[in-house]
Amino acid sequence: MPLPAVPAAVLDVYQGYQTWCRRNGHSTPDRVQKFVVDFKRAGAAYTVTPRIPDQQRGVQSRRHVLLMGEQLPEFWRERHRILFGVANFRLALQSYRRAPTGNKISIARQETQR
Repeated sequence: MPLPAVPAAVLDVYQGYQTWCRRNGHSTPDRVQKFVVDFKRAGAAYTVTPRIPDQQRGVQSRRHVLLMGEQLPEFWRERHRILFGVANFRLALQSYRRAPTGNKISIARQETQR
């Protein structure tokens, strides 16, 4: 998938996976629980539950986040990276889901601020 390797909410990554499945002829994608287990088993990410903006309710709430990309040691820097990554991934996901089938979109902003 042409999406950035940045921290992202589990449900956002799963929506990207579902879109990829539809575009590539997979009629029955894995359920979200199996998808997350397989994703973590592959060593690509792990989950935490920080408070991140919830677009549907307009508040900050606990959500599972897949941490992809380089890890930073200080908590405040890691929290900033998570918030930036979640927002960046959501923007890229919106573009990916709207792109016509077969088109590749490029993501110019991948972790430009840390």
